[in-house]
Amino acid sequence: MQDTPFKPCHPIALLLLTLALWLPLQAVAEELDALQEGQQAFNRGDYIASFSLWSTLATQGHADAQVFVGLSYENGWGTPKSVSLAEVWYQKAARNNNVTGQYLLGLRLLSGTGLDRARGLMWLQQAAANGDGSARQFLDKGESRGWFTGLIPDDTPANEAAMLASPPTLPPVSMAKPADSQSIALID
Repeated sequence: MQDTPFKPCHPIALLLLTLALWLPLQAVAEELDALQEGQQAFNRGDYIASFSLWSTLATQGHADAQVFVGLSYENGWGTPKSVSLAEVWYQKAARNNNVTGQYLLGLRLLSGTGLDRARGLMWLQQAAANGDGSARQFLDKGESRGWFTGLIPDDTPANEAAMLASPPTLPPVSMAKPADSQSIALID
């Protein structure tokens, strides 16, 4: 009888291995379902429901949901309008390596002054390096027009660390609706 290099697995070990592989996939599927439910709610004009669904995922660290929460705050979709909270959520998404979060945070900061502008340039460069075509186009256009003259990208200001240390408190949702009621596709 020839020895085989593999011994049969014990049925309990096989069951545990199967569960260990299946449970994370199940969690990802549930997150995607909630993200799509949020998009569907948004597209039918239920901005409160979309904000609620996305907020739940965003506070759990889901980067795409963090972008959608930022967009909701920036535009007042299902929540009071707050540019500062939009920036906080864009920053969370950007730090989670979400290129859309990096791009939106870069644009938001670049519209500021001083150190914010340098940080904005850094985030736009990061988004472009991660493959965001819109960021690359914006940087090319800005460089050709001299928009970034004198800016040195810097992502280490003290206020950024303080902002990341304490998550924002979410205010209650409102009945706010976008100015235009067109449906948008937020998920491919």
